[in-house]
Amino acid sequence: MNRYIVLLFCLAAGGWLRAQPLDEVPAYMMIETAEASMALPDYYTALEWYENAYKETRDPEVANKIAELQFKLRDYSRAERWLERIVRKDMGELYPDMVFLYAQTLKINGKLEDAIDAFNHYAGLNIPDSMLVLADNEVAGIQLAMASKPPIDLVVKNAGRTINYSYSDGAPYLSPEGVLYFSSMRTREIIKLDGKEGDYYLKIYTAEPDKDKGWKTPKAMGEVINRIGYHTGNPSISPDGNKPFFTRSVLEGNALVESKIFVSKRNGSNWSPPVEIEGINGDYVARHPVPGVLFGKEVLFFSSDMPGG
Repeated sequence: MNRYIVLLFCLAAGGWLRAQPLDEVPAYMMIETAEASMALPDYYTALEWYENAYKETRDPEVANKIAELQFKLRDYSRAERWLERIVRKDMGELYPDMVFLYAQTLKINGKLEDAIDAFNHYAGLNIPDSMLVLADNEVAGIQLAMASKPPIDLVVKNAGRTINYSYSDGAPYLSPEGVLYFSSMRTREIIKLDGKEGDYYLKIYTAEPDKDKGWKTPKAMGEVINRIGYHTGNPSISPDGNKPFFTRSVLEGNALVESKIFVSKRNGSNWSPPVEIEGINGDYVARHPVPGVLFGKEVLFFSSDMPGG
């Protein structure tokens, strides 16, 4: 019920705001609209209104919201600029979490030594022991990466326009037979969720190698795998080529609220109806399944937000 109240508020406020010149909109209304957009969640709209509000108020709390949203939306270059200003001014006295986020952003942007300095600064603040452990783990991971030797025989090439579309294409996985599996929306149009968007969901596609063009035209896997109403992605294939692993996910606004791992089996030239992986899925987000071998046993690697995961 609350979600619909927030939505109605956004629609009403949005209509009023659009009718006013920007310089006549009170800052508090901008912030309320941003907060209502966050509740949907609609992070892009929230970011726009927080930025408008910051121009009027220069409120450090609003600046923090902007930096967090830039990070959440993976605009790490802008996130770094905002966080640098926040950390340089505050030094973690009022906003220690911003120091940790700044250090993470530096790491993502490849500024590893600066990231270590930021994590060490964070570790010297008045923070819980649990966060100190996380900071130490981050530093250890960065040091391991810095000590690792980069591959000298690796060549990275674009898969070409046959594979890549205007929207993001991701999670590529090459099967033992040389077939490329990947996730995509395969559209060149802007998707507007206005009730007329149709079947806009992420799907798993396959592409066979082509000697002349690199790859043949990709084809979406059937509805047995790409279930209507779910974003299907993160494909991987067992070493024998007979079991595809993948995720089915649900978005609310811009937020990922559900993601479960499924597996199917080869049935001649088709795939059997998928089933959830027992012992993995639960009341948390499970992602990126990859089959492998650990200590001589077949295992499934995956990431999650489960406690201890």
